[in-house]
Amino acid sequence: MGLLGDIQSVVGIVGTVVTAVALTVGGLWAYFKFVKGRTYRPRLEVGMSGQWRQLEGMDLLHARITVRNIGNSKITLLQKGTGLRVSVPAVDQGTAPVAVAWTVLRVFEILDEHEWIEPGETVSDDVLLNLGIPEPVPVRFESRLVWRWSGRDSDDIVVFSRQVLPVGSILEGSAEAQMDDPLSATEGQHEPGAEPVRSSEAAAAARAAAATAAAGSD
Repeated sequence: MGLLGDIQSVVGIVGTVVTAVALTVGGLWAYFKFVKGRTYRPRLEVGMSGQWRQLEGMDLLHARITVRNIGNSKITLLQKGTGLRVSVPAVDQGTAPVAVAWTVLRVFEILDEHEWIEPGETVSDDVLLNLGIPEPVPVRFESRLVWRWSGRDSDDIVVFSRQVLPVGSILEGSAEAQMDDPLSATEGQHEPGAEPVRSSEAAAAARAAAATAAAGSD
């Protein structure tokens, strides 16, 4: 019985060690998959802007959508299901206070020339829209982007964004949005409420003051 007992003890110890190792390996594998999934899962940053423009007497809406891949995986764009839905305020509105009702005009194709986006890369698309309305009005943009994780045949990712643009909105990244005040380079600081002095006016005033001082000294 002594030898048999020793064998049983050894077998029990080995079984316990094997079970512990299996549990440890399984836990590490599950943790690795979780961390890898969180690290490499695609993440997108979407920006939308627009500006009304006139062309041959028509009011056209210049729309821009920008997408940046802030994740660590290459992703593929699927055109099926991707688009920009444009809406305008509905004619019939409820009694205030109430959320504004919107009428969908159309869904437009976007980013049709971009099949994929690399990690850290930014892509954008500009479209000039004739909405067939007589004058500029506030509009609502709703973008729906369908992406696929590169290297996978499933796990499609849908990113939805919504933004309301007022009539006087400026296209993000346009020259109008980046333009500084033309007087800011020559005005300098002035007291609140005081009219800014242009550089030409300031120079003339300085010359007049110098002439007055010279006349007084004589």
